[in-house]
Amino acid sequence: HAVRRQIRDAERDIEYSTRRIGEIGQDLERLVPTAGEAFTMTVTGKSFVERKEAGRALMKEILTLVQLQQEGEIVIASIGGFDLEYAGERFGRDGYRYSTVLMRTGATQEIELPVTVTPLGAVSRLEHALCGLEEEQERYRQRLADARRRLASYQSRDGGEFNFAGELAEKRRQLAEVDKALAADVKGIGNAVAA
Repeated sequence: HAVRRQIRDAERDIEYSTRRIGEIGQDLERLVPTAGEAFTMTVTGKSFVERKEAGRALMKEILTLVQLQQEGEIVIASIGGFDLEYAGERFGRDGYRYSTVLMRTGATQEIELPVTVTPLGAVSRLEHALCGLEEEQERYRQRLADARRRLASYQSRDGGEFNFAGELAEKRRQLAEVDKALAADVKGIGNAVAA
């Protein structure tokens, strides 16, 4: 059973990794470079070409939403072809938490943007997440290759002959002889006692 479970796990890893490789490929196709002078970012509908100004507008918007304890999800910015979504929720009596995520193909990627982060730091975190797409795709390729190796290894074990099958059969034959001899001895003792 353990081998079959490992086969299912490997098959799931193969399916998931294959899907993520394709989705990241779609993200790479829609990625708009933001390096150097090519930088552009939209915050609440307003376009920025300077990182510091864009970061300042972004952090001001996040701080405003936190102060209002805005609930639900709202797209607050766009960078490199991807939307940045703010999601806030109240919990308990006075609790409030929020997250900021890049909306990617088939997934979201949380980007930690606490209210204390600097404007340039916020933009840097977003750009860093976007420039790591190729590395992320390569990690999924390695995960896929590893899952395929595991699957091949597990499949060779599943339903295959037990390595010591011959030895096991011989031990079972010897055990049957011992059982037979014991039964004969017990029968002989029983007859002797009866006489």
